[in-house]
Amino acid sequence: MSSNYQTAPASLISAAIATLRRGDGSGALAQLNEAARQYPTDPNVKLNMAMVLRTQGDLPGALAALNSALAIEPYFFMALISKGAVLEQMGQTRQAAQVYGNALRIAPPPE
Repeated sequence: MSSNYQTAPASLISAAIATLRRGDGSGALAQLNEAARQYPTDPNVKLNMAMVLRTQGDLPGALAALNSALAIEPYFFMALISKGAVLEQMGQTRQAAQVYGNALRIAPPPE
């Protein structure tokens, strides 16, 4: 991933994940929305928003967040893999396969 964006402090994302682990998905989403307001070009914030939305069953919202992450960083491997998984969950298997194919093209080489 390139670094042509301002990165949110890890503590903001970690706090949201801790909130989610306590069972407060709405609180975690509120924290991530605030992080996105402060750091609108950080794709990691969008990726974590997608994770929270997915756990809440909001697959269209998760897909929108992943598309936002990929608009910022088109070669964001984890966002591509996550997008494929969300599309698959939504029953859009052909689109999921295309996204997985794109992810494989940019996957790090095996060690």
